[in-house]
Amino acid sequence: MENIHEWLFDYYALPKLKDHPLFREDFLLTLLESVPADQKVSCIDFLTDLRLRWSTAAFTLGVQTGLRLTAPQE
Repeated sequence: MENIHEWLFDYYALPKLKDHPLFREDFLLTLLESVPADQKVSCIDFLTDLRLRWSTAAFTLGVQTGLRLTAPQE
């Protein structure tokens, strides 16, 4: 991901995503209650990685699409 996309994600998208239920820590803790104790760390790592990959990829595609849509037409 380009540096501008990283900055935009960290300072624009991430604060907005934190309000989404799938990114709230209380939701994650509730979900982890059903996971066996010996698999909790692996599950936390997996979910954190999944949230990071999903959100950065979606945000990057959104920025790129927005730039293409607003670019001057030749």
